[in-house]
Amino acid sequence: MSGPLLLPLAIYLLSFWHYVFYWRAFAFGTADFDAFKRKAIVLKTISVTALALVYLRFPLDPVSLAVIAGGTFLNVRAAMVLGIDRTYYGHEVANLPPQRITAFPYSLTAHPMILGNVAAFGGTLLNAGFREQWWPLASLHVAANIGLLAMELTGPPRRKHKKESR
Repeated sequence: MSGPLLLPLAIYLLSFWHYVFYWRAFAFGTADFDAFKRKAIVLKTISVTALALVYLRFPLDPVSLAVIAGGTFLNVRAAMVLGIDRTYYGHEVANLPPQRITAFPYSLTAHPMILGNVAAFGGTLLNAGFREQWWPLASLHVAANIGLLAMELTGPPRRKHKKESR
């Protein structure tokens, strides 16, 4: 495989594992919720880093950066309000009790993290140079987040979280 094809292949391969990881845990549960959260954070960090590496190779676009920052803010604020356990499907995967969250940004929308992700990934497409070469990457991230929304709206199959024996 030649050098010019290696970077795109690596970026695409590193970008989407966390979605599969989320979907699997949501559908089938997880034996160790703490390990799931750690792995989810690592995989998402790798994914966002891969995208940032290619995005930052292009001249910066202030409007694109503003939309990315707004989406990231919405996502981070939602995670702060939920807490780490609920951010990573604690109710669905770890059987945390239901809890109604009404603090901002949940006061505006039921799915601010998905909305923030769609805005941030979509915001990269406002950068003409990035869009020209990497539009499939950002578009697939947007589509995967819409898939996560569909998953959340349909709800889990209600499998029990398997607690570790001590």
